[in-house]
Amino acid sequence: MDILRKNKKLLSVLSFGIFTLSALVACSTPTNQGTIDLKAFAVTELSGGKSDVSIMLKWNNILGAKYFSIEKAQDGGSPASIGISKIEGTSYEDKNLSEKSAYLYYIDALDSNNKIVASTKTSDVKPISSDELVAPVIEKLKADNTLNTISRRETISWSTTKDADLYYVTIINDNSNKRIFGSFTQDKTISLDVTTSPVNAPEILQSKLPVVMEGLEPAVKHTLLVYSIKFNNPESFEKSTSIGMSPSAPVKVSL
Repeated sequence: MDILRKNKKLLSVLSFGIFTLSALVACSTPTNQGTIDLKAFAVTELSGGKSDVSIMLKWNNILGAKYFSIEKAQDGGSPASIGISKIEGTSYEDKNLSEKSAYLYYIDALDSNNKIVASTKTSDVKPISSDELVAPVIEKLKADNTLNTISRRETISWSTTKDADLYYVTIINDNSNKRIFGSFTQDKTISLDVTTSPVNAPEILQSKLPVVMEGLEPAVKHTLLVYSIKFNNPESFEKSTSIGMSPSAPVKVSL
């Protein structure tokens, strides 16, 4: 009887251990292993009378995927390769596009045996026309290569532009070409001593226009720019699929 009790107790412990291990494995298994969440975001930038159009694609990783393959259809045409057969990351920027066209993207996740494990596509992505964009003008500072002396607490102001939904203010160190300030706002002014961006822009846009809160370096020339930004869905920045932006004339500043 003692041996039987011991065996029952051992079986109980083993069963509990197997159950616990199974639960842990279940909890660690990705729930989105077969679904690709693909986001597409068109950017039209108008600068110096010339427009530059690109579409940024971003997606999640898939369990079992070794790489991704993307095809593009333009204006309802047949899908064609983007020219890169294997993308191992989870983002891609398609450049040198036409602002007058609509684009549809297809993506396949493939395993190490080139077997498709998941697929999806975007809806049509239509870039914003550069005709809708107007550049802001920075006020109180000269933009003719004059070096303007400012303080770390300087308030930058600019003219409002037609249909602008958002502004992005940035300062770049001329020596290192490093962006030392970048912030979004819906106002026509911003103080350089802000510690957080007054407006949160979509994450996919911040990969192109990052939020940065570093200070100006003394005795160094910097370039100040203000971008006007227009969204195709101004009621919800996060749901927008295209933006247009136009920078002001560059202004040289120093402490």
